[in-house]
Amino acid sequence: MLNRIGFVAFFIMALAFAGCYRKHADDPTQKWVNIHRLFMNEPHSYTFMIKDDPASKDFKMIRVVNRGLSSVGRPSPRIIEDVLKGELMWATAKIGEYSEGSYLYDLEIHIHSVKDVEPGGWEKMEGKTLRKGQNAVIE
Repeated sequence: MLNRIGFVAFFIMALAFAGCYRKHADDPTQKWVNIHRLFMNEPHSYTFMIKDDPASKDFKMIRVVNRGLSSVGRPSPRIIEDVLKGELMWATAKIGEYSEGSYLYDLEIHIHSVKDVEPGGWEKMEGKTLRKGQNAVIE
């Protein structure tokens, strides 16, 4: 009897959670252009170093976290080697919504070569302790 009640409670919670997130073909797309450097913090988290104005000496650091799974059954994020020499890298992601706000999914990052993906730092809470680290390239 207790197992049956637990299963029903789990099923109701799973349905409620699934209803919080939505993905639609008409979700808006965010695009980042003029990416000069790309840092991988974690497999789902990247930082873009972007310069909006070519005459400026200032760069923006934009952290992008891919929270959702791919909507078309492919790995997400996708890293695609299709940027021509002399052109800047770029990326796109869909913006989904859930009860608390919005999230990114279907992240695609367009690069020159895999050598463009540099190691980035990361942070992780473990209980009340914040752990920090730095990734390294393995060759």
